[in-house]
Amino acid sequence: MDIKYGPDYVLKDSTLFALAISNIMMRKHYAVHRYRLNSKTGKYYRYKELSEVYTIHLSIKTGRRKGFEIDENKLHKIVRAIDKSIREELYISAIINKEQYDIDYQTTILNFLDQYGIEEDELSYESLRKDFNRLREKLTKNLINIT
Repeated sequence: MDIKYGPDYVLKDSTLFALAISNIMMRKHYAVHRYRLNSKTGKYYRYKELSEVYTIHLSIKTGRRKGFEIDENKLHKIVRAIDKSIREELYISAIINKEQYDIDYQTTILNFLDQYGIEEDELSYESLRKDFNRLREKLTKNLINIT
């Protein structure tokens, strides 16, 4: 974990790992709700900020022995985060395949669905394509900033 996240990792809701850990372990009173202004809409939105800093030591053995509980709301958040993460990885792969190897976006997306055995009724190519078209420009800019 130190290699991937560093020795003093701070939980942020923007990463899948942090979302899973914080939602499993955080009680409502640990969060302070604040408001930020959305520059595009001009409206305020509510977000959570940790009110305390604490160290977490996770032992797989203890986790297996004692277990943990995930309620329906937390489960929904984790599912959304996993869905977002998988889609983002797929879309980034599609962009890189197009730029580096001239492989069509459609081919990459269809190969992904086939590789993971995802049927059309579970997740359609059309919905992925529409979502990809909405996010493609933003992801391309992010990739250019990284390289």
